[in-house]
This record gives sequence, C-alpha cells and structure tokens, in this order.
Amino acid sequence: MYGIVISKKDPVAQNALPIFLEKGFSKLEDGIFQKDDVLLVERENDVLHLEELDAVANRWELDYFVVVSRHKAERGIKTLTVHPTGNFGEAKYGGRDRELGVAYANGMQRICIELLNRNPGDYQVSLEVTHHGPTEFNTPLMFVEIGSTEKEWQDLEAVEALVMSVLEGGKRKKKSEVAIGFGGGHYAPKFTPLEETVAFGHMCPKYNADKLDFEMVKQMVERTSDGVDFALIDEKGLKGQQRVLVKGWLDELGVEHQMI
Repeated sequence: MYGIVISKKDPVAQNALPIFLEKGFSKLEDGIFQKDDVLLVERENDVLHLEELDAVANRWELDYFVVVSRHKAERGIKTLTVHPTGNFGEAKYGGRDRELGVAYANGMQRICIELLNRNPGDYQVSLEVTHHGPTEFNTPLMFVEIGSTEKEWQDLEAVEALVMSVLEGGKRKKKSEVAIGFGGGHYAPKFTPLEETVAFGHMCPKYNADKLDFEMVKQMVERTSDGVDFALIDEKGLKGQQRVLVKGWLDELGVEHQMI
C-alpha cells in the first residue's frame, strides 16, 4: 500500500484532486481518501514543508509516498518529472542541511515509464536529480511534478496524465537493478534515457559535486530504500578530480561503478 500526498497550497495537486476522486477514491476521514491499496493524503502545508508523514505511514502501513506537485523553472520548458528529495548542502528549500530523504528507485522508474507512455504532447519527460526537502522522514518519498509555468500547472490533460501515471505506476511490479548517479545536469540527461532498464535512486549533479564527501555518498547508498547494485558516473559531467574522489568513496563503500 502506498500514499499519494497533495497540498492545499499546490495548484497542480489541487487540479489533480478531483481527477483522483473521479477515479474512485472514497473519503475515510478529513484529509484521507482511499481506493483499493492506495491512500490519498491531503495536507495544509506546502510540499516543501510537509507535516509529519511517518505517523501516517505507520498507521496505514504504507510503503512509500508520492508527492504531486508543481515544478517551476526560469527556462519555462514544459516538463513532467520525477525525483527524490535531499540536500547535498544548505537546506534552502525544506528539509535539513546535508541530509537526503529516502528514495525508492523502482517506484520512480515505474512512474517515469508511465509518464513517457502517457505524455500528452510536447512535454519533456525526465528524472530530476536529488534536490529540496522534505528530508526528515524515514518513509520513502518521491516527487512527481508538472512544469514549468502556471500555464502547464493548469493543463488538465497533463494533470490527467500525471494522475494516471501515479496510479498505474503503482500497479507495476517489475524490479530493475538500482543505481545511484553522479554528474551531469539537473534533468539527468545521461540517466533518464536508461530509465527503461535501470532504476535510479539518488543522483548528484555536477553543480553539487563539490559538496560531496564520504558521508554524503554513504547517504546516497543507505537512503535508497531498495538497495544499490552499482553507481554510474557521467564521465564528461564531472571534473577530473571530482571523478577521482567519487570513485574512491564508492570503492571504500564496496559499490561497483562505471563511467557512461
């Protein structure tokens, strides 16, 4: 059983709520709806500062959460994205400094594949690297987002695609090998094309690579809930010294790695 989290302060979530309800969710109590083995959880707080979710997970025996959210970017590209949460440095947007949330790689892969299949038009479907909060929960959590402007947030065809991807992705049972990723840009250009065959947990982009140390790489491994089989390093997406350090830390942790 898993949970879908929607915030009353998020426009995409509020556009998604009536679509979820049309799919057969019934109210159990204030802010809680259920359909089969899926729980819909409505929260007052913004998605970056969600109220305690571990208690909800424990009460309803949930395996993970999917947060439905808007995505905002200055470039304004139409996007459908999936990503884990975490802060490699200062926590500017929720969570705690130098803390990663718990990622669920196979869950993200399943939803990403559904988004690829249900793309309502000229949206860019991709993974995003690990960023922003919340980080403080022990229950695996991922964000599924529509961006990058208010126009896309109000695109009900895209919202419908997101809703169906979250629901149908949750039904998929296939498990893939799990990798963590290092290097490249924010939209994981080397990792997203591999998403059909490799499930990615935490990913650290080039712009955060100087914030890495042994403890952060260890978190990337330990806070990927379905285990890590190997690491992939974007050879051109890191500086030479950064590659040397990352490979050394992975060797110390006993994680196999390869360049792509």
